[in-house]
Amino acid sequence: LWIASIKYTSKTEHVILLTQLDRQGKQMENIELSFDKNYRINHYRMTHINKNKQLIIGTYINESESHKMRYGEVINTGVFSVLIKNGIAEEPQFYNFLLLSSQFDKQKVSGSAKKETSLNLQLVLNEITKNDSINVFVGEVFYPEYRQEYAANYGMYGYTTAPTSVFAGYRYQLAYVLTFSNTGELIWNSQLQYSNLLVKSTRNVLHAYVDDNNDVLLYYGVGAEIITTILNGRNIVQPTENMPIEMLSPTDRIVTQYTTHLKHWYDNNFIYYGYQVVAGSRGSKKTARRRNILFINKLAYR
Repeated sequence: LWIASIKYTSKTEHVILLTQLDRQGKQMENIELSFDKNYRINHYRMTHINKNKQLIIGTYINESESHKMRYGEVINTGVFSVLIKNGIAEEPQFYNFLLLSSQFDKQKVSGSAKKETSLNLQLVLNEITKNDSINVFVGEVFYPEYRQEYAANYGMYGYTTAPTSVFAGYRYQLAYVLTFSNTGELIWNSQLQYSNLLVKSTRNVLHAYVDDNNDVLLYYGVGAEIITTILNGRNIVQPTENMPIEMLSPTDRIVTQYTTHLKHWYDNNFIYYGYQVVAGSRGSKKTARRRNILFINKLAYR
């Protein structure tokens, strides 16, 4: 068992502290990873390559930009990776989101600015997915979205309306998908846009699965559909597809969709589950009998 934490020894020095415990909870090993004072570590994930190697992948912000973070907010400049071999950390690698993003014209940014420029992205990190040769890291970008509502008020001049901004949810903007070798080197990266998703709270939506051919299956579920894409390096093995999930009764329809989860289960099998309010087709929409259900679907990747 490994326990990881970020230790700030000073205002400018950031250290990741890794502690290994045995089954009885006794400390076996301590590893401290120090980083350049120009980088502030935000979040990270760790995976085991083998008995003597661990790989850490996470996000950072340029120290010069850290003052822009408001209370409770975490913004990011890029992704870092570091390999630990026999308890000794190798040199960390830092990858600025500006250089990873296909939607920006990097030719217009000078050489020195490419390192210093920060997109200050708000990310949700998923766990590292791996097979024997590659490790997949997914970071998802959300932005708060507001809508305008108008309230009528009666005053000395009669009725007036005033616009009010109301929080609508978090709009899913972009997913960064990065694949790393077992030595921590970036192999390839891609970005996927899913701007039609609006969620009430930030959470992992997109997940990854790696098969024996190093094909990366990217998937998420929403309502009665599962959306998938398969990539292998720069090659699109399968473009985005929407797969409908059949209802138990063909006459049922979804009235309300609560939180759903689509996860890798075992081998090449996945499970999609959550809560829904469904109604039959009899009667009108107002009088149709509604039922609160827990739905569970098993799916296989082939």
